[in-house]
Amino acid sequence: MRGSLSGRLYLSAKAETKDGRWYPEFFRINFSRCIFCGLCEEACPTTAIQLTPDFELGEYKRQDLVYEKEDLLISGPGKYPEYNFYRMAGMAIDGKDKGEAENEAKPIDVKSLLP
Repeated sequence: MRGSLSGRLYLSAKAETKDGRWYPEFFRINFSRCIFCGLCEEACPTTAIQLTPDFELGEYKRQDLVYEKEDLLISGPGKYPEYNFYRMAGMAIDGKDKGEAENEAKPIDVKSLLP
């Protein structure tokens, strides 16, 4: 997986953990080039990118507007409180098939959400 939206959002090749979960090794958003159009949020198939109306970016150095993955992680539920990445992504958890873990809902078919 390698992506770029006009140099604003950049993801590198995937890596895999021992339990089979995938994640980007490199994730960077350049807010100095971002126009907050929401295309990255729309394009994300798992709703992992969530934009909010709260933004105020004022920095003395342009480099301070480049955010790495660690800068973007949040401790709260985010914009969608019921959001669960692994359910949205339809990924298996700890050797179980998709939708078979305890109290786990069936994965969402993202293609059914298309207009």
